[in-house]
Amino acid sequence: MKKNKIVALIVLGIILLQIVIPSLADIDWNVVFAEESNTWDISQNGDGSVMATLSDDGTLTISGNGKMKDWRNSSDEAWDSNRKNIKNVIINNGVTSIGNFAFSDCTSLTNITIPNSVTSIGDYAFYGCENLINITIPNSVTSIGNDVFNGCISLTSINVDSNNEKYMSDNGVLYTKDKKILIQYPGKKEGTEYLILQGVESIEDYAFWGCGNLTNIIIPNGVTSIGYSAFYRCTSLTNITIPNSVTSIGDFAFNECTSLTNIAIPDSVTSIGDHAFYKCDSLSVLCKSNSYAEQYAKENNIKYVIDDSVPTIKNVTGNEKWTKDKVILIVNAEDSLSGLATEAYSFDNGQTWQKENTKTYTENTQGIIIKVRDAVGNVATYKTIDINNILKIEISNYEKITKDNNEYLTKIEANTTIAQLKEKIKTNGTIKVLKGNNEITDTNTLVGTGMQIQIETEKYIAIVKADLNGDGKIGLSDLSNIKFSLIGKKQLSTEAQIAGDINGDGKVSLSDMAKLKMYLVGKANI
Repeated sequence: MKKNKIVALIVLGIILLQIVIPSLADIDWNVVFAEESNTWDISQNGDGSVMATLSDDGTLTISGNGKMKDWRNSSDEAWDSNRKNIKNVIINNGVTSIGNFAFSDCTSLTNITIPNSVTSIGDYAFYGCENLINITIPNSVTSIGNDVFNGCISLTSINVDSNNEKYMSDNGVLYTKDKKILIQYPGKKEGTEYLILQGVESIEDYAFWGCGNLTNIIIPNGVTSIGYSAFYRCTSLTNITIPNSVTSIGDFAFNECTSLTNIAIPDSVTSIGDHAFYKCDSLSVLCKSNSYAEQYAKENNIKYVIDDSVPTIKNVTGNEKWTKDKVILIVNAEDSLSGLATEAYSFDNGQTWQKENTKTYTENTQGIIIKVRDAVGNVATYKTIDINNILKIEISNYEKITKDNNEYLTKIEANTTIAQLKEKIKTNGTIKVLKGNNEITDTNTLVGTGMQIQIETEKYIAIVKADLNGDGKIGLSDLSNIKFSLIGKKQLSTEAQIAGDINGDGKVSLSDMAKLKMYLVGKANI
């Protein structure tokens, strides 16, 4: 009987083993022991080809060959319960990707090493890593996902290997290699102002999120879109220029920009997202009447100021040192309300625009039409001009200086006639010499200190060396003027002071008086 029971137990044992052993073979033992060893299989296919291990000092080491898996959110990460213990991440060569949400909300993470084998960085990979100091992207990376560095408020620099074919870094700011997209400005980068690179067409979502140091940002002409929450919580931002090329501003774009009090929105903008200026309590929008910006301001109860006035073009001049092979046109313009646009000047009737108010021509082009626009899109047109008619002045032998907001023409020799003076000035304008308000028509008259030389709109005050009394000659009267000024019995005019500075040291002194005495007795030259 006992023998039968033993046989029965053996048979039962065999049957149980046949049932249990196949099940044991299907168990992923990495998962079973993961909690105790802090080791995880994070391969894309769950085949153990990429493993992660967290050591006691907070170093997460990822090794293997192939892609890292993608997670659905931060709480889905393999190391979710250990996330706040991760301080350092080392990814060994062989791993080819960083998965979606891989290190998101790892708030203690300060450093990460990415090898050249990694080709892609997934969406939100470093989202909320608020203590991450910088990061270097190797040349192998060809794909960076959405919002990868959003919330990395301690990030001072995003560096990219110079051989990377898809991305580049401008002083720590991440761009696509072609410079068409600004991806991310580091949240704690030093400096209060930033000029976005020329050629950029779009500013990515969250690009400047939480950049609390910035007070002034200049967006170049050519940018067409400002992304979702692009400048969210830039709390120190007081000035930003939106160029006339921008057509859309995303949701929450300037949310919580609490220091922003004025913003000019050009009439090129045809779309502004929800809550774009939420919590900007003191904001006033400058815009044109009947523009999309005015409509948006009304609908969202935002203060606005209408600017329908064109800029003032004061004048257009040519370069003062005229040469036959070129002329530089200079536009003098201003706008008192919304200010001039980032690229305000056009020299081809509005076909192209530029930031500089100058244009160089090397041939006698006719029919140049100059336009100037302000920040909201109002355009002023200057009359058609021919550069042959622009004032050209070339002065030889004499020297121009500026003092007390006046232009002085110095180094004029004593006993120089008006006719001789005019021979030294080449111009297509009319030269007039005045004493007080009266023009001197006799060209044999001597040029004296204090006379006005007027060439069309340009005005200079003549300075004849050592001629303090303005008669165009050097005599005892000039010596007396210096003497009396030195003993405090006479106050010299500005032009007399310049004329009396014979030795060129910037003041009238005993040395100048001595030199003038020697000249008058024929023992020195001036």
